[in-house]
Amino acid sequence: KQPKPKNFWNSYEQFLKDKSRHHRGYTKTLYTLRNTLEKFEMDTKNRMSFDYIQFGRFETDFKNYCLDIELPKRKNSNEKVKGLSNNYVNKVLSNLKIFLSWCKGERIIDEVRKFKIL
Repeated sequence: KQPKPKNFWNSYEQFLKDKSRHHRGYTKTLYTLRNTLEKFEMDTKNRMSFDYIQFGRFETDFKNYCLDIELPKRKNSNEKVKGLSNNYVNKVLSNLKIFLSWCKGERIIDEVRKFKIL
C-alpha cells in the first residue's frame, strides 16, 4: 500500500504539539499563524494543502488577502485600517516557512517553498 499523504491541518496540530515546550512568545506566534491561515481559508474559500502552498497560487493569493483585509482601528471606533503591514505579512510567511521546514524534517513533504518578501 502507498502511504496516505498527511493532511495540512493535522500536520500543523502535530507541529504545535511538538513546539509546545518552547517559550510562550514563540508558541503564541505559531497559534497566530494558524488563526491567520484559518481566516484566510474561510474568507477566500481556498482549501489549505501542501500542494496549494508549494505549487499553487498561495503566495499571491495570501499577500493580496493580507494587504486588502479591513481591520478595526480602535475598539470603540468605526474607522477601518486597510491591510496588514508588510513586516507582519513577512513574519507570517517566515513562520509558515518554519512549519514547512519542520514538515520536510518529518518527511511529510519533499521540498520547502521560498517566499518573496514584501
